[in-house]
Amino acid sequence: MTVNTKKTSFDELTQEKVQLMINHINSTSRPKFNGETPINKALKSFGKNTMEKLGLEIILPDDVHLKPDLLK
Repeated sequence: MTVNTKKTSFDELTQEKVQLMINHINSTSRPKFNGETPINKALKSFGKNTMEKLGLEIILPDDVHLKPDLLK
């Protein structure tokens, strides 16, 4: 087994950056959801008002960014 010895600091993460990252990850379609995104499934289950209170926003497919530079 190989152990990753790279160290990652989370000191620069803010709640806003974490929320941005969550929104991008959950706006990515998933084969196990028949191509639907987790965030759209949540919207159907919980409604727009709850989604807004949780800070969940849909990111359009062409705008989804899953690279570390999203947070820079």
